[in-house]
Amino acid sequence: MSDSNSQRLLIEATQDVYFNRALIAGTCLVLYDYLLTLPSEISEICNSKFTGAKVLFFVTRYSYIVYVLFLFALNFVTHPSQTVCRVVFYTHFAWSIPPHLGLYAIFTLRTYAIYQQSWLILVLLAITGVIQLISLALTPQVIYSTQRRVEHYVCCRIDPSCYR
Repeated sequence: MSDSNSQRLLIEATQDVYFNRALIAGTCLVLYDYLLTLPSEISEICNSKFTGAKVLFFVTRYSYIVYVLFLFALNFVTHPSQTVCRVVFYTHFAWSIPPHLGLYAIFTLRTYAIYQQSWLILVLLAITGVIQLISLALTPQVIYSTQRRVEHYVCCRIDPSCYR
C-alpha cells in the first residue's frame, strides 16, 4: 500500500471515530431530553384533543428516533451483506424526511404567524421548504449514481478491505 493511500485511510478512520463519538453523544442528549420530558408529554399532549399541531409534534419527535436507529445501523453494523447495506442506506434516507417535514411545517407556520399571516411569507417559506425536501429526497440517488455505489459508500466505511 502506498504511503498516500495509508495516510488517506488513517484520516478517514480518524474522521469516522470523531463522527461516531459525536453521534453517540448527540443521541444520548436527545434521548435524555426525551426521557426528561416524557411525563409532561403524556400529561399535556397525549391527553389533549387531536390537532394538526399534535400530529406535527409526533411526526417530528418520534420519526427522528427511528431515523437515528437506522443511522446507528448504518455506522455500527459490521460486514453487512450488500442487500442489507442497500436497504439500511435507503431506509435511513427515507426516515430523514419526516423530521425535516415536521420542523419545516412548524417553523413555517410560526413565521407566518409572526409576520401577521402574510401570504407572501407563507409562499416563500413553503417554496424553500419544498425545495429542501426535494433535494433531501434526491440525495441517495445522487450518491448512488455519481460518487460511489451504495455498498461502497456505506459498507466500505466499516470494512477497509474495500479500499484495496
